[in-house]
Amino acid sequence: MKHFILVLVLSLGLYSSKSHAQCEADYTVILNNFDFVPSELTIEPGETVAFINIEGEHTLNGINNSITGEPFNNVYDYFLEQTTGSSEGVCMGVIEFDTAGVFNFDCSVGYNAEAGMTLSINVDAFDLYDLLSTVYNSDYPDPQNVFLSFFAFNSYANEYLTQGGPWSIFVPNDDAVNEILDYMNLNQFDGMNIPDFTEILQYHIAPGRLLAEDLYSGLQIPSVQGQMLNITENNGSFYVNGAEIVTTDLEAYNGVIHVIDYCLAPGGLPEATVMEIIARSEVHQTFEEAIVSVSYDDELSAQAIINNDNGLPGPWTVYAPTDDAFEFFAQELDMTVEELLESQYIYDIVFNHIFENEIPSSEMYSGNTAFNVDGIGVEFDYTDSTFFIIGDENTAEITITDLMAYNGIVHVIDAVIRPNIPVLEGSCGVWRLNLQSNNDGWEGDILYLYINDVLVEDLTIYEGSNSRNFNFGVDEGDIIDLYVGNDGSGYGGYNHSYKLFNGDGQLVTSINDSQNYKLPNVTNIVACEVFGEDHCGKIKIELFHDIGYGWYGPLQVYKNGELEQSINMLVGYKQITEINANYNDTIDFVVNNPVYPEETGYKVFDTNGQIIINDNTVNVAPEDAFDVPFCTMIAESWNCINDACVDPMDGSGAFSSLNDCQFTCEGIVSSIEEKSLDVSIYPNPSSNVFNINLNGYDKYELLITNVIGEKIYTKELNLNGNYVNQIDLSNFPKGIYNLTVSYRIGAINYKLILQ
Repeated sequence: MKHFILVLVLSLGLYSSKSHAQCEADYTVILNNFDFVPSELTIEPGETVAFINIEGEHTLNGINNSITGEPFNNVYDYFLEQTTGSSEGVCMGVIEFDTAGVFNFDCSVGYNAEAGMTLSINVDAFDLYDLLSTVYNSDYPDPQNVFLSFFAFNSYANEYLTQGGPWSIFVPNDDAVNEILDYMNLNQFDGMNIPDFTEILQYHIAPGRLLAEDLYSGLQIPSVQGQMLNITENNGSFYVNGAEIVTTDLEAYNGVIHVIDYCLAPGGLPEATVMEIIARSEVHQTFEEAIVSVSYDDELSAQAIINNDNGLPGPWTVYAPTDDAFEFFAQELDMTVEELLESQYIYDIVFNHIFENEIPSSEMYSGNTAFNVDGIGVEFDYTDSTFFIIGDENTAEITITDLMAYNGIVHVIDAVIRPNIPVLEGSCGVWRLNLQSNNDGWEGDILYLYINDVLVEDLTIYEGSNSRNFNFGVDEGDIIDLYVGNDGSGYGGYNHSYKLFNGDGQLVTSINDSQNYKLPNVTNIVACEVFGEDHCGKIKIELFHDIGYGWYGPLQVYKNGELEQSINMLVGYKQITEINANYNDTIDFVVNNPVYPEETGYKVFDTNGQIIINDNTVNVAPEDAFDVPFCTMIAESWNCINDACVDPMDGSGAFSSLNDCQFTCEGIVSSIEEKSLDVSIYPNPSSNVFNINLNGYDKYELLITNVIGEKIYTKELNLNGNYVNQIDLSNFPKGIYNLTVSYRIGAINYKLILQ
């Protein structure tokens, strides 16, 4: 508009460059006989307007309306004296409008006002309100996620956005606001009901226009709330009371906005909730982790008063041990802090420090008692101006008292209030269950530990933790069963696992199975089991249920005609059970009336891990299996194959002894001087590669055959000392193979077990 008017005036030749030079401004208003040109003008605060008279007698009247006599009520009463215009233009004056608002004018000479000679100038400021209501929009050059703060400031501190100033406002972003609301268990509307909310907002506002270039470490700024704001610098970033300034210098007419990543709270006001006080403390990180790991953080964040809901838990009193206190306590237990947080004792530890009522320091006089959320009592002592809390096992000094919160009180203590931790023992040692999760908790899954059919413990990992340990004493012969169920709160089982370690720290079982996103059960783990000479290994039996309800009827296992075990699958999609097998055992598997049998199935694996029964077909009921042989012991026998004696390993050889075979097949009596050849094979059994170490002085042949006598490897050697070779059988089926080392005076046979 300014440029349009200038062009208009110049084109009319209404004033000279000399007269205009003495009346320079951002905008120009022309006065003729009956008009202001333009008659309406919009400018920004701080801009100037020149008034040039080109014809007639005129004033610029901004005091009282010349027609009605009523005041214009302009912010300032501007008036320019009467001048006589000329064709060259007469400069009446220049006015700088530095205050927002609408300014009305007329010409008070004669009947000019009645003839319509009026003027309106709108000083439209882009103020902090405009900035804050615009900056979160996607079309803003640098959008900021500050909608929630805009809503709050506009509702409770609007005068600082639209009036006075200039102001410097530290505006929390939405992440910061949501973090506080989460801590406080509030929605954004509940947040407006926080006591002293306006005072909290005023603590974010400082008088003056403080740009980033004005900030430095150690600067103290008085807020309009009255308390100081402290500026610090770290690694090139500035902080106000510990909140990082993430965006600087968003400017408006009446101030500047800096975006911060945390909400500020003035001293003397509650710090939201007891959970937030602990979370924000630099010396209570371990205690915070402990509370989260037992899933009690939501309880300590409840805001019954603000939510107007007396059904919410609280108020609370929390005695908060420092990180140093936890470190010392862990050392006493011969643990690391991490191990302590994952132990079964962490529940008792946490609840030892939480009380469901407000206990200010005025009530912690000597002899007074209180009871924690577990119902365990403590006693207070006040000696030499110092408070103490006395538990069953130790006494802690209360170093800081009465940190007030909206839902209770926090006191800081210098030691962990110790629970009664029993001494675990058993003739088979102390075993350990370790639960793991990659998804932050077990999402409702529960691991039930049974010993000798008695429930010992139900275990889970709460949200906020990824690991949990449980130690328990085990006696020789104890039978341990592990069942996985769900408490109904989630789907569970995905990316979860558990491990069982014996008293020597050896891994007993490790389970990480994602079938149907559920963990399998493991049953019939016998502690400190002793095996006889006829023991050949363990066979594995897996039970399945398509929907996860269990079998509701056992799989009965008979060994050599006698009932060995009834395997019950109480719950779940899959269950693993191992039983012992001896040489020449014959085992029967009897399906005993499961409910909805078409939803069930089972598999059996031999001692080498090979599937020998696969009766797990969808929508087909499993069948019995009888006379299944295991660990059949086969007598050695020999055949003469390619001038060498080979054991077929099925007892079908023509010779019952190696000597007889060698005498007939090679014409050599088998009085072999084994000392002329030193042979070592390792590892054996192996899953892939066998290392063959020969030490001798002769011509040798290595021959490997399978159980039916087929050659799978051969090599001739001329040795003059030591020879080492690797033979890779990883591409061959699992089983037993025969290695024959032949030389001038005989041959030696070895069994290679490929697992």
